Amino acid sequence: MDYIKNRPEDFMIRVRPFLDKKERWTGEIDVVIVTHPDNGMEDDDYYQVMHICKMISSVIPIMDKDTAVREMMNDYVINSLDTSSKDDINDRGTVEDIKDNVITINFKPSTKH
Repeated sequence: MDYIKNRPEDFMIRVRPFLDKKERWTGEIDVVIVTHPDNGMEDDDYYQVMHICKMISSVIPIMDKDTAVREMMNDYVINSLDTSSKDDINDRGTVEDIKDNVITINFKPSTKH
């Protein structure tokens, strides 16, 4: 992922799906919190941010045990976060205008369905 510029203070939650021999997802995932060894944060600050990452990661086993939490989160994602359809995933914008050396691109999600 060359396009992502990580900084030493970044905390990343990596989600790796387990795949079968046909490269299909088995339904299992590996979740890891990744930090840089040169993170220069003060220890107390570091552990507070790490705790937030652990809380975020803990939602996976909680959703597995509590169907009400899972449904609430699913509804939130569908109604509040998931504003694009599968057709829009590869939509990187449309050129609206070209004038001299200025190109105007519209990055708003398309309305095609």
